[in-house]
Amino acid sequence: MKILSIGFIIVCVFIDFIQANIHRIPSDYSSIQAGVNAAVEGDTVLIAPGVYFENIDLRGKSIVVGSLFLLEDDISYIAATIIDGAQKGSVVSVTSGEDSTTRFIGITVRNGSGTLRNYSGVKPFLYGGGIFCENASPMLEHLIVTDNHSAGGGGIFLKNSTALLRNLDIQDNTALSPVWEAPNVGGGVLLWDSSPEIYEVNVSNNQCENGGGGFYLFNSSPVLRNLSVTDNSSLQWGGGVFL
Repeated sequence: MKILSIGFIIVCVFIDFIQANIHRIPSDYSSIQAGVNAAVEGDTVLIAPGVYFENIDLRGKSIVVGSLFLLEDDISYIAATIIDGAQKGSVVSVTSGEDSTTRFIGITVRNGSGTLRNYSGVKPFLYGGGIFCENASPMLEHLIVTDNHSAGGGGIFLKNSTALLRNLDIQDNTALSPVWEAPNVGGGVLLWDSSPEIYEVNVSNNQCENGGGGFYLFNSSPVLRNLSVTDNSSLQWGGGVFL
């Protein structure tokens, strides 16, 4: 059933792909963000293998952003197509009301440092090193989210979201900050006021200081299926999951 379901997803994405205008990176645009900026509803931003040093915002658009995995169904394209945030903020920001018609597929997201938000009422901190998703519910599929860092949700941060996360590897991310008031929770994933669907996701080797080395859930009720949480750690509570 797993093979059939993944095949069905690829077929659906491919049908959408062939019907859309295609913005190719880097042949049409030198950056992924330029391709996103040019895209309109239903378009696809197709990214060739390589390392792209940038921080992108999906800008509320109903588009597909993905690697050649979309065409070839070859998982090697996921590791070969990298967006590197260079510690200049969240690698991917999804904050403009995106829904399931916004798809981000087949890419490695690494080396992000988060988005500044003041949720505590005390002082602002960085959240969502790899992917920062607030008031939006995109489809995030077939991704590697690795080596990202922030004070909350080192790999992925969802707030007020019903996003779909499917076939992800979330690994080697941290929620560690030298500031003692920082939340430092959710080394891999921090869910806040969210009810996402999370299927076929591996969360491993993530670390935090205060709680939820792998997952930290705050006022959240995700749907979980085939979730693997291994070898995560916290210096305080909940090495794997903190509820």
